[in-house]
Amino acid sequence: GTGVAHNARSNGKGGRGMARIDDMRRAGIPVGIATDGAMSGNTLDLFSQFGVVSIFAKILGHSRKPLPARDVVRMATLEGARVLGLDEETGSLEVGKKADLISISTAAPRMQPIYDACSTLVFAAMPDDVRDVMVDGRWLMEGRRVRTLDATTVLADANAIAAEFRTEIAAIDAARTGV
Repeated sequence: GTGVAHNARSNGKGGRGMARIDDMRRAGIPVGIATDGAMSGNTLDLFSQFGVVSIFAKILGHSRKPLPARDVVRMATLEGARVLGLDEETGSLEVGKKADLISISTAAPRMQPIYDACSTLVFAAMPDDVRDVMVDGRWLMEGRRVRTLDATTVLADANAIAAEFRTEIAAIDAARTGV
């Protein structure tokens, strides 16, 4: 079946409205959380989507009940994997699935007090709170230290590619406008 990659911040920023994801999920449509790219949402930060997704559903439902934090976490994990057709191998911690996980520090004052772990994750956590990352059973980051690549080199490469992209876009725009 068809699934939905929901990009709440991008939709909100672009004035495209709020998707009725609570209705979609009740109809059995899997909905994952996405970022829609840096050009339309200004960030690839998946954490920044979580609270917005829940709040939009509450606004549409005129109630606090739609899309509780636990459902948002499920959308960011198992439902996202289901949308991609990967739910048999990832998206939840189960025997036989890939060991993909993160640990999150709750030391920041904005994370306290913790009444509900899912709510704290959805409404307070930020990327800087991620302490450790394991993908397919392999630690890629431990104690905020990336073990597999050099961040300075990656960022320099990304900025160089972005500069080339800007030059190409400017040339396309100039050709279209004759300027």
